[in-house]
Amino acid sequence: MSPSFSVYVEFSTPDASPDTYEALFEALADVDGSVGPAPSGCASARFTVQAPDFTTAASTSLATIAAVTGTRGVPLDSVMRLHIDSPNDQGAPIASS
Repeated sequence: MSPSFSVYVEFSTPDASPDTYEALFEALADVDGSVGPAPSGCASARFTVQAPDFTTAASTSLATIAAVTGTRGVPLDSVMRLHIDSPNDQGAPIASS
């Protein structure tokens, strides 16, 4: 079995509605997702991906984010922070504004 990578994504969507959080939560259920407001007040999500290496984890994370955004009140281009923690706890920020 591949290692688990913990993924944190923050969107630049302030004051997301409860319906948006509920839709994101439901969409991330298969990847042990959780959603809520980030310290900035914008929507955020955390989920896990199984991958053999960091590069695959990053591409899988981006594909997961693309699949759950857009139709759920959070546009894909609103991702402002993406952070992936590797199994050895050596986190690696992928993108941040």
